[in-house]
Amino acid sequence: MGRLSNNINQWCAGIDAGFTRTGLALFSPLFALIAWSTFEMPATTHDSVRASNLAHTITIQIADWVDKYKIDSIRVGLETPIYNYNPKTHAKQWRLVQQIEHNLRGLAPIVELVEVSPTTSKRILTGNGGATKADMIFFSPFKDVNMNSECKEALADSTGHAKAALELPTTVDYRTEKWQILNPVTIGEAKYD
Repeated sequence: MGRLSNNINQWCAGIDAGFTRTGLALFSPLFALIAWSTFEMPATTHDSVRASNLAHTITIQIADWVDKYKIDSIRVGLETPIYNYNPKTHAKQWRLVQQIEHNLRGLAPIVELVEVSPTTSKRILTGNGGATKADMIFFSPFKDVNMNSECKEALADSTGHAKAALELPTTVDYRTEKWQILNPVTIGEAKYD
């Protein structure tokens, strides 16, 4: 288990990653909303391409914010998928989460990743682990922002994930984990004529 955030100057971001709509929100060390983005990916695109494109877009956005706001350390809360009786959807969601985690590794000296369950995120933001989407929006800084309800929901969830990133232990601290080149267990070549 990783460390808890004890830095009063800690930036945080929340990612509500979804194949339909993704919300991303950035908060200052005083948990003031600084910036946000929502992304939509056409359902006509193959799932593996969608996951790759979304993960790349999220990573680029976070990297841009790190540069723009001169952030030297950021805790990122990423929602973990829940199983809703559909193994295919569950597998796609995990593929997306893993792709995001892999891409965030590129921001290694800055990012601490915190995986957050939806129930924990709801509890931390609203005080109720069974909070509704309307509850999440009400407790978020997006309740009075003029945008469609789907974007508000994604950004409200990302707010909960960001807040959870400050309160939960780090899942992966990319500042201390090192890349490893693994030696093959077996190696060979086939002969072709």
